[in-house]
Amino acid sequence: MGPVPGHRGLYISAGHGMLGVTLAPATAEGIADMVTSRRIPESMLPFQLAGRI
Repeated sequence: MGPVPGHRGLYISAGHGMLGVTLAPATAEGIADMVTSRRIPESMLPFQLAGRI
C-alpha cells in the first residue's frame, strides 16, 4: 500500500484478500495520510510498495 514508484500522485491499496470491506476504513485513513502529508505513516511501513514492484 502506498505511492507507486515512478508515478507521481498514484497510490495503490491492494492485497486485502477476503477482508477488503473490513479493512477498508483503516486503509483509507492511511492512504489519506499519505496523500495529504506526502509521507508513509509508520504503521503502514511494513505494507509499502517500494521495492516490491
